[in-house]
Amino acid sequence: MQRDSETAVRDAYAALIEGGVADLLPLLALHVEVHLPDSLPFGGIYQGHEQVAHLARLLREHFADLTPEPDRFVVQDEHVAVVGRLLGRSVQGVDFDVTMAGLWRVEDGLIERYQELGDTAALLEAIERPQVAAG
Repeated sequence: MQRDSETAVRDAYAALIEGGVADLLPLLALHVEVHLPDSLPFGGIYQGHEQVAHLARLLREHFADLTPEPDRFVVQDEHVAVVGRLLGRSVQGVDFDVTMAGLWRVEDGLIERYQELGDTAALLEAIERPQVAAG
């Protein structure tokens, strides 16, 4: 049985949170596209499973922890808009809690496209800001 669009996106978030990219890949169409803002050091368009796995490696270079917390799902046919928070810690040890917004498209129960529209300025600040020592 084919999953509906909202279930497919919820499953994708659950896979990311609970298992990472290895659990996510089976939920993605072979021709998946992931669009991240060019203002981020890992920004760009990633196509297919191999490039999505490469993106996961790039994210690990910048984040010690990265956890999406989706809050609202707005569904229109195969399109799903999601708003929530992105929590984590940069590899420099800077904690962050930023607004997350993304647009998803689902085809035949699989994620076909994702576009990140979140607060890139705040995320970039967390990546680039050195940790201030307590004292």
